Amino acid sequence: MEAQLLKSASLSRALGLTDLSIWTSARYTRGPVLSDRFNPFQDFPGSIEHFPEGSILSPPEHLRRR
Repeated sequence: MEAQLLKSASLSRALGLTDLSIWTSARYTRGPVLSDRFNPFQDFPGSIEHFPEGSILSPPEHLRRR
């Protein structure tokens, strides 16, 4: 397990990946650390949350402190 973790870490560094990608359906759930308050609504500002992971994943810490 540790060997696999080291292999994954070196691949992430080599590819310049920023964060763990948990879901692939919405831009703002792919990289939660890079997300901002407007991301869920950038395709259509009046739209409601239509991806289930948006209700499971909380906003990044820097946005919750405001």
